[in-house]
Amino acid sequence: MGALEADQDPTRDRDARRTLPTFVELADRWLAEHVEIKRKASTSREYRRLVDRHLRPALGRVRVDRITRADVMELHAGFSHAPYAGNRAVAVLSSIMTFSERLGYRSPLSNPCRGVERFKEQKRKRPLTATELATLWAHLKSLDGSENPFILGAIRLLLLTGMRREEALTLRWANVDRDARLIHLIDAKKGPRDVILSGEAVRVLDGLPRVDGNEFVFVGQRHGQRLVNISETWRHIRQTLGFPDVRIHDLRHTIGSMMARSAPLVVVRDALGHSEIATTSDYSHAANEDVRRAVDEFAEMIEGAQ
Repeated sequence: MGALEADQDPTRDRDARRTLPTFVELADRWLAEHVEIKRKASTSREYRRLVDRHLRPALGRVRVDRITRADVMELHAGFSHAPYAGNRAVAVLSSIMTFSERLGYRSPLSNPCRGVERFKEQKRKRPLTATELATLWAHLKSLDGSENPFILGAIRLLLLTGMRREEALTLRWANVDRDARLIHLIDAKKGPRDVILSGEAVRVLDGLPRVDGNEFVFVGQRHGQRLVNISETWRHIRQTLGFPDVRIHDLRHTIGSMMARSAPLVVVRDALGHSEIATTSDYSHAANEDVRRAVDEFAEMIEGAQ
């Protein structure tokens, strides 16, 4: 009787709760009304991938107001073998839950991701050595004629420019200025930027087949579509050459480390498209190795003169 006297109808509240969306319904709305409008296309693709691959299977038809911290902790614990992916999945889920609060589907400050301790992440970089680099380049040449030319071209361009994988695979011919030896990236991670091409990079692009009706530099199997996956070929290459721990992204680390040995960090920053020099300073260890080698040789020379 007290609830009715306060103009609150328990039956009506119960009916209202029954109409709350499931996680699947809310996630679709979040992607359409929030992510696709307010985030870059590359970010939108990654968020959708995380939702489709990890969050939908785990939360499925659960009503949004019934997702608990225990649910989130169970989801997160399942990523013990992949801490980075687990942390990203929870971050995306947290954004969806905050979106739910704004829509009034959950109480304010009820985000179940709040307080869930994230995994510690260790940044791992494994650049190629000069010997490995030469071996890789020779091996790529040996594959010409027997392997997909677009996959080989993509790997070569990644190695010659330090571009990120998605920046290369989504590249369109309209954004390549051969005469100026530039690539105009419209949707790079840190915003639009130009990539300066070496003569060898230009030759790589010149050697790629052009496909009528396809605007992409690296052509996929479907008509008019881009190349999507180079991971399988890269896995086979790195195992064949004896460095199975080198990821595609380590090609970017390779060019950063090599350039840092001879070029100022500000040049390396611009070549890799970093927004902050602090990010580029991570590559200063490569230059430090050269300095250490030089001072050791100098010390040996002094000792030998005694």
